[in-house]
Amino acid sequence: EYESVYFLETKGEGEDQILARRYYRVRPFVVLRWSVDDGTPYGARCPGMDCLGDCRQLQAMERKKLKAIDIAIDPPLKASQSLCGSRSRRPGNGTWVDGDQERGTVGQLLNVRYDINQISAESERVEKRIDRAHHRDFFLSLQQNRPQMTAKEVIARAEERVMILGPMIERFTYD
Repeated sequence: EYESVYFLETKGEGEDQILARRYYRVRPFVVLRWSVDDGTPYGARCPGMDCLGDCRQLQAMERKKLKAIDIAIDPPLKASQSLCGSRSRRPGNGTWVDGDQERGTVGQLLNVRYDINQISAESERVEKRIDRAHHRDFFLSLQQNRPQMTAKEVIARAEERVMILGPMIERFTYD
């Protein structure tokens, strides 16, 4: 009923080469839909789609933070033309400058101080928004069972789990 094919793409140079072919009687994968959109077999929205902008923002912030750390640890340097070379603002590289006051000296090209703590704090805020969108607090609460829980509390938690996870589990099918 299901077929899995691995092939080597030749990019227009000829026919693609089949590397492996497998057949399955039952579905060899699991599909869960978070929500359903009428008229389509696919899920309409999921927590990942709801916080996609935050995920992209966090990735961009992390790239910039790593770049700032790299520049802080290994700053680009400026040196007099007499020491000659190429121009560059990359970490650790030198930019050669003209001028009598600069003759024979080497120093930092950029005198910028990055506040890594402020960037980290903003990253944590974005991470918390992503966690809330993925209902992380709820899933963590499923793991937290206190030893002195009453029977009523155990039943209430079980009912809450069924109410929240029920619709998604109901859409889980084995066809």
